[in-house]
Amino acid sequence: MRYQSYQRKIEELFQSLQWGYWTPLSIMARLSEEIGEVAREINHLHGDKRKRWNEPEGDVVEEIGDVLYTLVCFANANGYNLDRAYWIGTLQTHASRNHSPLSLHARLHACAGQLIEEVDVRYGANNTSQLLSILTVEIKLGNAIRALESLCERLECTMDDAFNASVHKVSVRDRERFLIET
Repeated sequence: MRYQSYQRKIEELFQSLQWGYWTPLSIMARLSEEIGEVAREINHLHGDKRKRWNEPEGDVVEEIGDVLYTLVCFANANGYNLDRAYWIGTLQTHASRNHSPLSLHARLHACAGQLIEEVDVRYGANNTSQLLSILTVEIKLGNAIRALESLCERLECTMDDAFNASVHKVSVRDRERFLIET
């Protein structure tokens, strides 16, 4: 029931602020952006790339939260239950402490790519296999959540902390970006 609580919180936030969800493919484009921002922070902290002297410090926990927030928005907008998706996901996550943050990000990136591809099949212009695709989207969504959770665990942060950081940022800074046009 953990992820459903995130879904309820986002739904309540969107209703109270009169925000609307984006289309599935727009949400997937945002997911790609957010995965890249996580990669940037992880590479700065654990990889070979160093920040420029004038580049501000980033927050990898907040960036992980942005990915989670985006996945929750997708689930809410399209009627998916993230707890169910998590449990039917097939990604094995039991050895995350043995992998580097860079390796775990690569796994997250791969899972997100598979989800984006399946969403394109389900919601894109070439929509052919809707019934099978619904379950496949759920599995890919669950795998992305599992990969994100493994990364969070390896970085010694919690999904709750990441989610709350992102929700705070979005509800304060990004208020105008999600308003429903009337």
